[in-house]
Amino acid sequence: MPRAVSIALVLSLTAACGDDHKSHHSGIDSLAEIDQSREASSASYTVTVTPTPDPIPLNDYFDLSTAVVDGAGAPVTDATVSVDAAMPGHGHGMTVTPATTSNNDGSYSTPGMLFHMSGLWVITVSVTREGATETVELNVVM
Repeated sequence: MPRAVSIALVLSLTAACGDDHKSHHSGIDSLAEIDQSREASSASYTVTVTPTPDPIPLNDYFDLSTAVVDGAGAPVTDATVSVDAAMPGHGHGMTVTPATTSNNDGSYSTPGMLFHMSGLWVITVSVTREGATETVELNVVM
């Protein structure tokens, strides 16, 4: 019986200049675990991603809502955000290609995500602003 994953996560994108108090979780401890935070090499945003429905269904469509704020906590309205997912152990991505759109308030919508197989998925969130792209990867086990 497949296990769905419940995510309401906050991704902390921080400069890699000694934030030793941040966890750097690289393993999966259970079938319902996802990474709660990641450090990026030159990041300056906090990204919050929330699925609908929650928990994420297996082999059915779901949407992701992504909120991006800068280091001062102000919504980032002028970024381009993209969301994708892949199964690194299988060497393939999703069978769909969802598009992410800005809601012009610091939130971004990605409808039509689909995890069609159980196993390890890696969600990739990329934030591009002023010519620089910062990326965070999140592990999800379905």
